[in-house]
Formats: sequence, structure tokens, C-alpha cells
Amino acid sequence: MKLHLFTGKDTAAAIAAARAALGPEALVLEQRRVKGGVEITASVERAQEEAPPVPDILAAHGVPEPLARALAASPLALPARLRFGALPPGPVMLVGPPGAGKTLAAIRLATSALLGGRCPCVTNADARRAGGELAALLAVPGLAPHADAASADIVDTAGIDIFDAAAHAELPRTGAARVLVLPADLDPACAAETARAWHGWGCTHLIATRLDLSPRLGALLAAADTGLVLALASLSGATGAAMLPLTPAFLARRLARAPSRRHLDA
Repeated sequence: MKLHLFTGKDTAAAIAAARAALGPEALVLEQRRVKGGVEITASVERAQEEAPPVPDILAAHGVPEPLARALAASPLALPARLRFGALPPGPVMLVGPPGAGKTLAAIRLATSALLGGRCPCVTNADARRAGGELAALLAVPGLAPHADAASADIVDTAGIDIFDAAAHAELPRTGAARVLVLPADLDPACAAETARAWHGWGCTHLIATRLDLSPRLGALLAAADTGLVLALASLSGATGAAMLPLTPAFLARRLARAPSRRHLDA
């Protein structure tokens, strides 16, 4: 609020001067007698400008409104607002809801390690399943499941409901960094709620799956806006397909075009 001083031979004259300068909404905050008449302090509260509309392209992607406005404000908003980076060094534990793609992500991480000259230890920590799927998939690159989750490099876990306190006990106790595996085709509000809960449960990084099936990025961006580091993206359902780094440039390319199942090759 900016303050202005006005004088007049009397109060009415000073107020008239204020309203002539500031308009009829001028507010008198203080008045005092001075030599020659009256001096008043006046101001006017300007109505806040209407927020600019959310760009149609971001609305089409289902990006939540506050985040969409931030992203529309500057070309540098993506790396400024969201966090990007590689997975943490050392062992990782893949966690997330049922059907998120954790087992396939584990296989792809193991394959990437093999191509980098390392032979990773991968274990199944899902007590509900015998681990046959993981064993079969590991056999493709010539690996076998590791027996001990505490010493494994990659830990595949059961899909659990993060909002079920009893389910938390199913996660093995290891020193591995918890990495959330989350499908990109969720409802944005649901994705944000789930990511926020996992972030509070110790997750630091995010692997996005089903980007080959989801033309909209609203869920992914909503999840990332909770503070998780965007690490990798799955762009294919093929077992041998590598995951790609999630970068500001990648997201910017996908956001710049109208979401369509015909255009999922970014």
C-alpha cells in the first residue's frame, strides 16, 4: 500500500484533493492540522490483478492449476520448481502401489548395470509372491535372484497401499534408498497424494512408468511437485527396453504438444 499526503484549507478540501488524485476509493488513514489548513494521509487499495489463465496446453495435460501457473510464468520454471537427478548411488528398494511396474523396473535397472560392467544382486522381497516372475525375467540377461534383501543392490517389493499402516510392515528393513515407482496414467490428485505419502515414508526419487500409455503428464508433474527427484521414465512395455533419464528438456518437449496417443515417441 502506497501512502500519499494531501493538504487543504480544511478536511473536506484535503479529502477532495485526495479523491481527485486517487479516485473515489481513496482511504483517509490520518489527518492533522498544519500551517494553512489540514493535511491528510491517504491511500487506495488496488484490486489485485486477475491471475492469468492457465495455458490451454497445460490444462489439456491435466497439470494442477497452481503448478500450471508456475510453469507458464517462465521457461526456466521446470528445473526451478521440480527436482531432477540420477538415482542415488548404492542399493535401491523399488516401492509403490500394486501394478506400478516395479518388477519390470528392477529388471531394467539390472540390465543397465550389466551393460555398465557390473553384475547386480537383485532380490524379491514380496512375501505374497514366490518371485517366479522376477526369476524368469532375470534369466534373460543371465542373472539369478539374490537371496538376501539386506545385501542386494536392487530390491523388488510388494505393491502396497501406502495409506494402510499395516502394509508398511511388508517392506524389508534395509539401508537401500527407497525409490517410488509410479504409473504416469493416474489421476493427478491421486498421484500427488500417493507421492506425498511415500515421500513422507522415506522415498527420495521417482521412476515413472507407463509413459508409453499416458499422453498426459499431469499425474507425473503433480507427483514430482511433492519434492521427489525425477529420475527415470519407462517409455516402452518391452522387457529389454531401457529406461530414459527424466530431464527438463524431455518434459518440455512432451508438454509443448497436445496430448495424443499418436504422439508418444518423445
